[in-house]
Amino acid sequence: RLHFLMALSLGDYDIDLTVYGSGAQAKVVCGKHIVTKETVAIKVFSLKTQSNLLCFENEARLLKLCHKIEHVVEARSCFVHKQFGFLVMPFFKKDLLGYVMDNSGLDESFVAPIFKQICTGIQQCHEQGIAHLDIKPENILFDDVNRKAYLCDFGNSHKFDSRLVNIGRRGTLVYCAPEVKIENNPYDPVAADIWSLGILLHVIIAGYFPHSKGEKDMELYHQGYVNLNFIKALVTPSCFDLLTRILAIDPEARLTTQEILHHPWILEHTKTPKSSIASKLTKRFRGVAKNATNASA
Repeated sequence: RLHFLMALSLGDYDIDLTVYGSGAQAKVVCGKHIVTKETVAIKVFSLKTQSNLLCFENEARLLKLCHKIEHVVEARSCFVHKQFGFLVMPFFKKDLLGYVMDNSGLDESFVAPIFKQICTGIQQCHEQGIAHLDIKPENILFDDVNRKAYLCDFGNSHKFDSRLVNIGRRGTLVYCAPEVKIENNPYDPVAADIWSLGILLHVIIAGYFPHSKGEKDMELYHQGYVNLNFIKALVTPSCFDLLTRILAIDPEARLTTQEILHHPWILEHTKTPKSSIASKLTKRFRGVAKNATNASA
């Protein structure tokens, strides 16, 4: 129950009663900076259980480690009051799932730059030794005006020292890699994130998961046998090739983030037009020439 807290000013923020997001460990409410009046999102954890406490501490610690990564949401502040933990973040009107639901049938040319941002963020997390382990549209905040994507919800994430960990299943079942779903099975958390990126890409393009509705089909899906027959008719051969290379059952056969970012489908939809490059160079050389003229005058 958050009603008692909602009437308080905590730290530099007034907290509003409006709850606009809710998960297993926390609720997300609106807040406002007392001085600047900036609207923010505040993730509120009840710390009464050990699991929630660990989740709060884990997310706060990992977001701090990721503070220089462009496509990871910024943690503006973190504090504890009574039996609640608070993470203050920028306010976004919607996550990527909300955008997909509002705009069905997203074009590949629209999706590719967004997917590139997400993959870049995950790659930089991996370079810091952090696996997200809960990649899904709900955990990607989206600025639809500037078309910018930001990874959030690091409560299930893991700071790894080894590329083989035995930490049990993390994340959301339908996005989990098949090896993550096997009980007491060590797995590569980096490769697990790659699989989730593939399911994410399928969902934001097609609007559904790569499996049929039957019980047997779901069983095969959880074993890693994805059904890409339906999406094959919807996407270009290049996009289909990328999906098949990401969604390989063998973790070692999956593309790396570096290989994804250099895949022809990504490059085709994210390359800078030559005219834009020429324009930037022209402006740069004009500036150099102007400075040289002023110096000689």
